[in-house]
Order: sequence, then structure tokens, then C-alpha cells
Amino acid sequence: MAFLAQLIAGPILGLVGSWVGSIFKYFEKKQDLEAQKLRQDHEVALTRMNLEARGKEMENEAWLAQISATAEMLKGSYDHDASYGPVSRTAAVYLRWVRPGLTFLLLVLVAVMFFFAGDQYRIEGLSIQERIVVSTLMMAEAAVTWWFADRTRDRQKERA
Repeated sequence: MAFLAQLIAGPILGLVGSWVGSIFKYFEKKQDLEAQKLRQDHEVALTRMNLEARGKEMENEAWLAQISATAEMLKGSYDHDASYGPVSRTAAVYLRWVRPGLTFLLLVLVAVMFFFAGDQYRIEGLSIQERIVVSTLMMAEAAVTWWFADRTRDRQKERA
């Protein structure tokens, strides 16, 4: 009988060992899957952070490109003014009054349009008066800004 018990106990013990091994493999696989999920979640978070950082970097690059283009246009304007070369004293006096004269005329034009323009025609929801006033205001703002930016630049040159 002992021999029969040993004969049966061997396979039973082998099956129990196999089940125990399967249970350990199940938990090991579960841990591997959890670790893989954590790694994937971490990679997703890193990818999102990289995308956000790249988006901000691209915004900054676009902003810098815009500033650079504006500076180049302003420099081109100054270089154009400087390209006249030597001029007579009388011509210099007239040249110095071009920007202030244009600025003054634009400001007068803004006032005239605002007070005397009619309201009978509409283009894209705005009356002719409103469109002219908006356009004239933009031109006047540009002229005044250019004028004072140029004066500031001239003062900086004198100090240097």
C-alpha cells in the first residue's frame, strides 16, 4: 500500500508543484504588465510634456521672427532715409518737416473725417465714415509711432 501511495503521491505532488509554479508565473506576469503600463504611462506623460514644450518653443520662435522682421523693416526705413547723402541746409530743413507735417495732416484728416463724414454707405458692416476713420487712425498711429521712435533713435545716436 505504501508503494501505491508513493505511486499516486508523485504525480499529485507534481501537479501541485505545477499549480504553484503557474500561480507564481501569473503574479509575475501581472507585475510585468503593471510595470509595463507604468512605463507606458510615463512615456505618454513625457511625450505630452515634450509636445507642450515644443509648442511653446515654436510660439517663441514665431514671436522672435516677427520682432526680427519688424526690426529689419525699421532698419530699412532708417537706411533709406540715410541714403540721401549730403543735402543743402535748406533741403535739410524741408526734409525735417516731412514727418511732422504728414503727422499733423493725418491728425487733421482724422478730425475732419470724424466730424464731417456722412453715414449713408456701408461696407462690411461699417459705414464709409467708420472705415475711413479706422484707416486714418491706423495711419496716424503708425506715423506718430514712427516719428517718435525715430526721434528716440536720433537721441541715442547723439548720446553715443
